[in-house]
Amino acid sequence: MKILCIVALALCFYGPTRPLYAQPKGPEELLMLSAADKREIVAVVHGFEDAWAKRDMDAFRAMLTEDCDWVNIVGMHWHGREEVTEMHRVLLEGRYKGVNVHTLSHEESEIAPGVALVVQKSQLDDFTTPDGHLVKGLQNMGIMVLVKRDGKWLIRASENSSIDPRASMKPPAQ
Repeated sequence: MKILCIVALALCFYGPTRPLYAQPKGPEELLMLSAADKREIVAVVHGFEDAWAKRDMDAFRAMLTEDCDWVNIVGMHWHGREEVTEMHRVLLEGRYKGVNVHTLSHEESEIAPGVALVVQKSQLDDFTTPDGHLVKGLQNMGIMVLVKRDGKWLIRASENSSIDPRASMKPPAQ
């Protein structure tokens, strides 16, 4: 029993990685992503935009995990690298033919070792819906969950929503 108490006390003070009383010395200790990881993640963000512009489904496919999930702007859920790639091909040859996506901003953070979250704002070129409605400069806010597999950052999940300018307005002052 005495040994059990000593082990429990030691874990309280030293924990698995650092003593509980130890605080980060500066902002650099709070950052979990290395500069190289951030560059690689940003390359995926820009790679998505580039693959879309070139209609390069092989490049697009190479950025996805085998088991990826994708929820598109109208709430359709696609699962797996093959389905996600095929549905994007259909969209880029149909509704979004000649329409490009432009990244306006992005933020990256590591949410667990080897798992990063990207919050991204983008805008589509003007396009016409199947019912003939002209959509001008549709802006989207989305997230991507990237995982590092075999030393490479890949998209594991993505979701995007259109930004409603009316909803983003601040409420009137009371």
